[in-house]
Amino acid sequence: MALTPPKQSVSRKPIKAGVNLAVCTAIIEIGTQVVPKYQCPGEVDEKYQVMLTFDFPKDRIDIEENGKMVSRPKRKTPFPYTFSYHKKSKLGGMLTTWIGSTPKNDFDLFQMLGKPAMITIGHDHGDEGQLYDNIVAVTQLMDGMDAPKAECDLVRYSMSENGRNIPDGVPDWIAAKIKESKEWGMLSDAASKMDTQTRQDDPIIEPESYNKEEDDDIPF
Repeated sequence: MALTPPKQSVSRKPIKAGVNLAVCTAIIEIGTQVVPKYQCPGEVDEKYQVMLTFDFPKDRIDIEENGKMVSRPKRKTPFPYTFSYHKKSKLGGMLTTWIGSTPKNDFDLFQMLGKPAMITIGHDHGDEGQLYDNIVAVTQLMDGMDAPKAECDLVRYSMSENGRNIPDGVPDWIAAKIKESKEWGMLSDAASKMDTQTRQDDPIIEPESYNKEEDDDIPF
């Protein structure tokens, strides 16, 4: 066995602190998730959640793709939002500052795909010294500012629209969250029942060489 240095863990480089130009590149429904009640340690709650991903074109990172190093925007997917437009909810508050008005219940969240934003990033140190970048605020671009464009395919997923067909652009860790949801279990149960019913409804086709009358003549 070769003697080689141990692999070093690669920590994600944080997005620079302050105001950054960004563009929304993914909106993904992850369904009903079991989450802890922060005010009641040891207890859990169920929340219907959605995730948004933002790319930061002016803050870049070099990554390897198909054997070549390419420059890509840094990316941030905040913690899931409870899917509510109420003005006191985190999603409702974020959208209010982003679009400039409180969204109504019939507001289509998918219309924010590809939309630009000014995002304030704050840095925070973890207990072990890790540096975290957190989204502090999402606001509209100021008049006259050049809007950033998405450099990738926009990704959307909805339980009612896509069912069990998770798009290729959804990261594995988010796809795993979708499959943990109550709705995914219901979709899987429905698909299983449909498959069973289809098999039961399939006509029984006997081989052409089979002849019942000849069978009846067999004396045993």
